[in-house]
Amino acid sequence: MQQAMLQALQAMHQELVALREEVAQLKQLPPPTNADQGNPAPSAAVQETVSDPHGLRALARSLYQDES
Repeated sequence: MQQAMLQALQAMHQELVALREEVAQLKQLPPPTNADQGNPAPSAAVQETVSDPHGLRALARSLYQDES
């Protein structure tokens, strides 16, 4: 049981590190223009769901956009 908990903790840590790296990259981007603020294409939403199954990256993006 301890091994499973350790593996879960390591997976969460890796996801957190990836999110921090992505936030650092997003902070380096220029602010979006009015044309950039439209809704994403359906294919982009499907791709994001696959690459972000828990929605944490989307949450980080929305928090970053709200702060701007």
